[in-house]
Amino acid sequence: MDESDTGSGRRPRAGESGAPVGSILSIILAVAAVLIGLFILRQIDDDGDGGITTPGSNTTSETDPSTPSDATGPGGSDVPGATATTAPADVRQGATVVIANANTTGGSAVQMNDQFEAAGFKMGSPTNAAGAEVQL
Repeated sequence: MDESDTGSGRRPRAGESGAPVGSILSIILAVAAVLIGLFILRQIDDDGDGGITTPGSNTTSETDPSTPSDATGPGGSDVPGATATTAPADVRQGATVVIANANTTGGSAVQMNDQFEAAGFKMGSPTNAAGAEVQL
């Protein structure tokens, strides 16, 4: 009887190192999936603003529309004759913001309400979200 016989009558497929090929392939696919997932999450969460902006923190620059500027297109390529745009200023008047707590953490709507109010928004009273039984 051979020493390598496992009793099952069949040996697993193995590469040159003796490790099963399926295990190596599984590890490689898992590492690739993790790297791809991290890349996707980085692209989704790469806004760099860090949270709510405070009043007066937006900066705008005026450019002469007759003077072409160096704008960058998708993939970092330069677009000749294009002008760079700036984000419009936040509108904080004309509406009332109401924060509704839809989780089980008590007081989270009040905390969020205070943050928005400090940022200059007109706030209504914080409330709890309506349950599934309430018809709109």
